This record gives sequence, structure tokens and C-alpha cells, in this order.
Amino acid sequence: MGCRRTAFLSHFAGDPRGVVTFDVILDANIIVSAQLLQHPLAPSFRLFEASLGRALRNHISEALREEYLDVLLRPAILRRHGLSPAEVRELVDLVRHFSLEVAPPQAVAVAPDARDQHLWDMLAAYPHLKLVTGDPPLVASGDFPGRILSPRDFVDRFLATE
Repeated sequence: MGCRRTAFLSHFAGDPRGVVTFDVILDANIIVSAQLLQHPLAPSFRLFEASLGRALRNHISEALREEYLDVLLRPAILRRHGLSPAEVRELVDLVRHFSLEVAPPQAVAVAPDARDQHLWDMLAAYPHLKLVTGDPPLVASGDFPGRILSPRDFVDRFLATE
């Protein structure tokens, strides 16, 4: 009998307010990777955990929330993380609970991939945000200098432990 994975939910049902060190946008690939790996040293997992533990405040738009759901509910991804559709919805609701919901206007800047335009809209509307993504074309983009970081780069620069 195989081991069933569970969503990382257990001890984060409390108050989402508190001291926030960084305001970020966690791309869907960060949330998915965190659920697939569930390893405390994996950058995506550390980011996910920090966003629930108040070190980071994730910003989420309706389009980004839908992307979280869409990707986590893809059949191949469902099989890999082992969560039920109801658990996926619970996980996304938890992320939403600990995130600041925003509704940015459409930006003039065009994203490298049209499917990521909602991320560019958020970056353009909120200049204090940093996007953390594992998507190489987004990281390599010349748009928003210093504000688009890989998970490893963000963790090494801002969440390094002594």
C-alpha cells in the first residue's frame, strides 16, 4: 500500500496578520513545486512555508488564484502530489487566506508569455512587489529589473539562515 501525501496545512489555520518582511508574488510553479517536494530545504517549500508563517506576504489576483487551481488540478499533477480535488481547493483557500488580494489594472508592459500577463499587471501596478518564479523566460526578462527572482535566488538573498 502506497504512502498518501497530504497538503501542508496542519499548523497554519491561525491569524494571517503579523510582521511581514517581504511583499511577493509567488508564481503558480512555486506553489506546485512546494506540494510536490514537501522538503524543508527546497526553496519552493521554504517560500510557501514563509508565506504562511508571516515572513512573506504573498499577493494574489483572481487570475493567479485560478492559475494555482488550474495547475494543481491537472491530472498529471494530481497524481504526483496525491491530493484530492477538495484538498487542492482547501490548499488554495489557505494560500488565499494568508495572501493580500489585489485587482491590478492591465499594464502597458507585455509579458514574455501571454499566459503570464496577470503577473506583469501586478508588477506594474505594485512597484514594491517581487515576483518569485521558476519560469526561466520570466526570470530572464529585462522587465522589472531586480524584481523577478528564481526561488533559489530569493531564498539565498532574503531567507538565508545563519
